Amino acid sequence: MRIRPNARVSASFLVEAWNSDFVHNQLLLKAKTTNGTYKVNQEDVASTLVPVPSELEQREITNILSSVSNNFSAQIEVLSLQQRLSSSLLFSLLSGETRVHLDAEAT
Repeated sequence: MRIRPNARVSASFLVEAWNSDFVHNQLLLKAKTTNGTYKVNQEDVASTLVPVPSELEQREITNILSSVSNNFSAQIEVLSLQQRLSSSLLFSLLSGETRVHLDAEAT
């Protein structure tokens, strides 16, 4: 099944809206199962409500979500680097490669 944007909704906004909890919950309510695998049919998808704000609002929403996503990715990268640095420092200290001198010992 394929969902295509029309003249009223941008493709990038449609992706974000489709992946929202609002749309997801609608589909969960319509999903049917006989063997534990939930499925929706074309009628279910066609009857799903997707909020469609003005073009300007759609652009603003997608820009904000993109910015948040980029920020999140950057924070994940920083966390990863900090974890690697921490592991490296711990190894250096525990292997004796780096010595720690306490102020009391220095005097």
